[in-house]
Amino acid sequence: MPEERKAPAGLIWGVAAVIVVALAAGGYFVGHSGGSTKTTPDTKGALSAGGASVAIPAGWHELETVPKIPYLPLQDAKAMAPDASSGLVLGTANLTYPYNLPLTLIGHESAQTRTSYNQRPYLVDIGGLQAWRTSGVSFSASGKPLYTFIYFPQGKNATTTAVCYSKTGSVSALLDCEKAASGIKISGGKVYDLVPSASYASSLSADLNALWKTRATGYQTMKTAKSPGVQAKAAQLVGKAYTVTASAIKKLKPPPYAQLANKKIAAALTSAAGAYNRLGSAAAAKSSSRYAAASKQVASAERALTNAVLDLKSLGYNVG
Repeated sequence: MPEERKAPAGLIWGVAAVIVVALAAGGYFVGHSGGSTKTTPDTKGALSAGGASVAIPAGWHELETVPKIPYLPLQDAKAMAPDASSGLVLGTANLTYPYNLPLTLIGHESAQTRTSYNQRPYLVDIGGLQAWRTSGVSFSASGKPLYTFIYFPQGKNATTTAVCYSKTGSVSALLDCEKAASGIKISGGKVYDLVPSASYASSLSADLNALWKTRATGYQTMKTAKSPGVQAKAAQLVGKAYTVTASAIKKLKPPPYAQLANKKIAAALTSAAGAYNRLGSAAAAKSSSRYAAASKQVASAERALTNAVLDLKSLGYNVG
């Protein structure tokens, strides 16, 4: 079985609501590391798909027709199986980061009863590489077929993906498939650290929490202001706080897998700063039409910021 990874102390692992039901049901839980189980040396050749390969275990065979995985288009897909009801499909999926499943799949999965199997840790080690594992996903209320997805983020959209499937919903069959999948090797694969950084999370949270306090004070001042001038000053102070926070966040050093999300947060903060400054200018000019337009821009910018933070939370970070 793949080796499960531990989270750094102090981090709480969770999943943003936008992630699929199967992930949202349990979050990125991390358990105790288990020893790696090596693929049995008694094999019958290898299955190769794209830059990945895996040994075909004894008793398994390559399939001439690759089973289609619902809502998950795989390029250069190959498959192997021990019988007619279960097996493994290996190929390349085009994933949109930081989400670890194609957007075409999200929303089609059916909620399943929580079990020790589908609540297992999501971060695993396979062949020295880190991978995400989503266990016990089904697109039917009956839980048949049942799928487990294993994907190897390497910092690009084209992502090696293995799918274990059981037409009968057998967890035992999926576990047997995972034993085979633990032998996957990726040509040129690099160690891509998926474990959230405690120091980065701490610094980002400190910056955002300070900003939220300043924003709350500014909102209260704008709400109770007796003159446009007071409103203008409060809005401009909030805008300045957003600018300062954006600059601070740009200087942070997130791990590679979180860099895109960090850039989106900084960009959203910069956009929001501009919206608040326009709000202040409109108040100073005593222009109700400009103030109304700027208010809509502030609301839009705040939604973008919320979504950017959710992107980071979907990677296992508890921030903000």
